[in-house]
Order: sequence, then C-alpha cells, then structure tokens
Amino acid sequence: MGTGEVYAYQSSTGGEGIRTTRGSYGIGILKSTDGGATWTKSLDWSLAQTRGVQSVRVHPTTSSIVFAGTSEGVYRSTDAGGTWSNVHPVLMATDVRIHPTTPNIVLAACGNFGSAGNGIYRSTDGGGSWTKMTNGLPPSWGGKALLDIAPSAPSIIYASIADSQSGRGLWKSVDIGVTWFRVNPTDFQQYQGFYSHWVLVDPANADHVFVGGIEIWESSNGGTILTERSHWQDVYFGTPPPEGPIGDPKYAHADHHTAVWHPSEANTVFFGSDGGVFKTTDGGTTFNSLIGGYTTTQFYNGFASSATTPNLAIGGLQDNFTNIYEGTTSWRRVIGGDGGWAAINPTNDQTMFATYQYLGVVRSFDGMAGWQFVEPPEHPTDVTAFIAPLLLSPSEPDILYGGRSRVYKSFNQASSWVAVNGGIPLDGSNPVLSMAMSTTDSDTVYAATAPISARARVFRTTDGGSSWTDITGSLPDRFPMDMAVDPSDSRRVYVVLSGFGTSHLFGSTDA
Repeated sequence: MGTGEVYAYQSSTGGEGIRTTRGSYGIGILKSTDGGATWTKSLDWSLAQTRGVQSVRVHPTTSSIVFAGTSEGVYRSTDAGGTWSNVHPVLMATDVRIHPTTPNIVLAACGNFGSAGNGIYRSTDGGGSWTKMTNGLPPSWGGKALLDIAPSAPSIIYASIADSQSGRGLWKSVDIGVTWFRVNPTDFQQYQGFYSHWVLVDPANADHVFVGGIEIWESSNGGTILTERSHWQDVYFGTPPPEGPIGDPKYAHADHHTAVWHPSEANTVFFGSDGGVFKTTDGGTTFNSLIGGYTTTQFYNGFASSATTPNLAIGGLQDNFTNIYEGTTSWRRVIGGDGGWAAINPTNDQTMFATYQYLGVVRSFDGMAGWQFVEPPEHPTDVTAFIAPLLLSPSEPDILYGGRSRVYKSFNQASSWVAVNGGIPLDGSNPVLSMAMSTTDSDTVYAATAPISARARVFRTTDGGSSWTDITGSLPDRFPMDMAVDPSDSRRVYVVLSGFGTSHLFGSTDA
C-alpha cells in the first residue's frame, strides 16, 4: 500500500488555500501478509515528509519483484519489499505498468505540473535502464499521464494525457509503447488534468475502453469514438437514503480517480471518485452508488450547530454539497459543488448561511428550502481561498464577516457588505483562511492568513474591523486551519496549524 497523495512535487499543502495544492504527503510503503489485518513498514519515509507513492505494481510471475511509482521516481524491490532502490529518478512517477507476458518490459508515466523530465518511459530489462518514448507523443505536458495495458492483447497500451487544467486526450500504442498516436482528442480530463483521470481496458476486448475524468466515457472501437456515459448533474438533492439511489441511473459523481474491472463479471466495473465508490453492472449503461455506510465524506472547516435545537446542524463537504443534519441517518443535501463554512442564526433556526468555492455565500430564511446568493463583493486585486471563512456573530446575528485578502462585513444579514480595514488587504496577497469571533462582542474578531505570497499571519480587531493588530508573534509559518475563542473569555484564543516540523496547537490567554 502506497501512502501520500502528491500532485505537485514538494508542494502538497492542502487544497483549502489553493485548489491545485490539494493532497498530502505520505509515510512510504506499507506491507501486509495477513490480508490487511496488520501492516509493517516496507519503504519508510516517515521523516521525509514531502513524498508520496502514486502506484504499486507486483510482478505477474515473481511476486518478490515490486515496482512503485513515487514522487521521487520509480522504485523497485526484488526481495518482496525488504529493500528498495530508485531505478528511475524522474520526478512524479504517476503510473507504472509491468507487461503481463513479457515482464522485463516496464512502462512508467512521469510528471505533473510540468515537473522536469515529464513523459512516458520504457524499460526492457526489468527496470535496469529506461528510455523516454517520443515517437508520436507530445514532447511534454503540464499535468499527468495514466496508463493501461490491454490484458487480451498486451501489445496495445493506452495513455490518458493531460495538462494541469485541461486534457490532451487519449493516446494509443500497438507495439508495447515504442510508437504512439493520439487516437482521440476529446478533453475528458478537463480542468482536473493534474488531479483525476484514467484509462481502463476491458480484460477480454482490447477495443473496449473506458476513460474517466470529470465524467465516464466509453469506446467500443479502440478509442476512436468516445461516448459520454455518466452525468454528474443527475444527482438527487433532498434526503436520499444512504443505500441509494442518490441520483438518476446515469449519475456517477464527478472527478474520477480510478476504475477496476470485476475479475469474473464481464459487465461489472467499479469507479472511485470524489463522490466515493460507484458500480455499473451493465457495462456502463447505468450506475449505482455504493457509498452508503462508507466513511468517504470530508467536511471542510466551518461546521455549524444550532444553538437551540440539538438535532440540527449544517456543514460543507469536499465536492459533495452542503449537508444538513436533522436527526436522521439521511442528511439533507443542498446547494452544490464544494460546501464550505456555514452558520445558523442563534435565535432563529430557519435563518441559515452556507458557502461554496471562493466565498460564494447563500442565505436562507426557511431552513434552506430556498436561498438567495449574497456573497461579499470582490475587489479586482482580492485573493480568495478555495474554502474561505464566513462568520456569523453569536451576540448580534445581523452581523457577518467574510474573508478574502480583504475582510468584508455585513450589518444586515448579508444583504450588503463593506470592506473593513479602510478597504486595505489584511496581509497583502495572502488570503484569509480562518476566522473566529468573540461570543459576546461582535467587534472582537481574529483572522489568520494562508502563506501564499508571504508567511502566514494572525490578526485581531477590537473595533469591528476598522483597525487590525498583527499578533502573529512566534507562531510558526504554517497553514492556520482553524481558530476558536473561549465563549466565556474573549482573550483566550486558540489556533491550529497544519504542516510539518512544528507543533500544531497554540493558545493565548491575553488576546
């Protein structure tokens, strides 16, 4: 098992500040010899802190030989993971494939975000030496490439190739990767070219191919024609039961990371995406969600609970909408996209606020049965975090604050907004990433910025945002993910910071 989800070399700092830095570093490769009941370290990177493993492949006939595509290059073990060697040190090896019948032939796709040496490489001596394949392939690309070898005709190899924010299409080789041609230019990867796409070949038919990106596409003629099979917009809102269905038969969640063909059922394929696990049992005609009961959702910061109703809460999920808890197993799904910070009026549960990407704000006076868009203005020079903070005052619920690189304030439940701090950005081009407010005084607010253009900082205002004091002090230069103020003492404040090499939780008793 490879650990770490690294898309940009040594630059996976979480996606809340900048969408394309999403991911996290790993601790190397783990091994289990009892079916996953227990695990031991195989390749120990626990102190490296900036590395990830993208792909692990076991030799088809000699199980002691294992290849791993990692952020540092292609690693090989010949003693079942006892020791490892970097046999191909080209950064960001996103995929490794071992030829099923001629296993001395190994292919590796390398590169992401334009890292040095990006391309598809081929070894004919079991990883001892490597040659970059150039015949028919682009000279370089800005995103990543993913591979698959046709099991029934292993001279045929497909490659999904993309730039970081757009796709290049589908490539094909019929001579085990020596020469290539672009078989289809369809941009199925779209804006997730660095993040989520793949190609999967039918084990029994080399011409039958699925590709995934934003949606799932299918080809029955070797990739020449791709037909879109899934529609992520067909999701159900409201409160679908956990066991499903959670969308129309064509619904499979967007942002597809992986797919696996069932080993014995010819028409059954499993798909892994930002929405969990989906399955088709009819060869891609319809899809079923399998996410009921799986812990696959990720709440972003800013979860809100009612002050008066125990079984009422609202929070935003990574790429899975804003969800409202109302005391039952099924949560109510509202709005769309990535959910973010949310708030409930402390004296009126029907008044709710929710956010989506880049401080999009919606307001509802009927418990999110309907809503209005009431986001703060955006100055041409504003920098906004992907998941930006929104605060509702517990003591004066007409007052809200929202954070871009400028802090905005509303006195009328978000009907209108003004930029505080004299309209000046709080910390240059650094966006505000987290905020906290006094329970009893809406003029006392803390705000922390993400280290995008300079080091991270923490600020305090005691006059409602008219002026701010830099209180960073000796805090480390990390990502300030969350802040909290003691409800009985506004001078007692806490901040948590993500990252490596420092402590994570800090507190102050003197504001």
